[in-house]
Amino acid sequence: MENTKDLEGQRILLVEDNFLIASDTAAALLGAGAEVVGPCCDEAQARAMLTGRPPTTAILDINLGSGCPHFGLARLMFERGIPFLFLSGYDPEVVPDDLARVPWVQKPASADRLVAAAQQLFAAPRELVATRPCPIASATV
Repeated sequence: MENTKDLEGQRILLVEDNFLIASDTAAALLGAGAEVVGPCCDEAQARAMLTGRPPTTAILDINLGSGCPHFGLARLMFERGIPFLFLSGYDPEVVPDDLARVPWVQKPASADRLVAAAQQLFAAPRELVATRPCPIASATV
């Protein structure tokens, strides 16, 4: 991934509580030229990172150590017009209807797959972010 700079200029909020997954994901994004905000291991830390200069997109785990999925942070991203995707080991069926169109990357995911999913978020027209939960038409990346 170090020879590609497909995410150069992008500021990506990474929210993941598993140290190894967070480290590998951050390394893949950095290798593709992105600036990584975090990784954040919980929702409070991620919300604190939203003050000041906002990220251009976010990669969110939906289970941050609580034993069940939470979607408050995802809804906040939507409200603020920040494109995002889910990176999760859960089945996509756990996502509530209002977030069902958010792109989904199933864990474990390769570095190439994560970078490709992030690239698709940046390629989507920005006006779609304000009108739909997801700026990408497909539910799964």
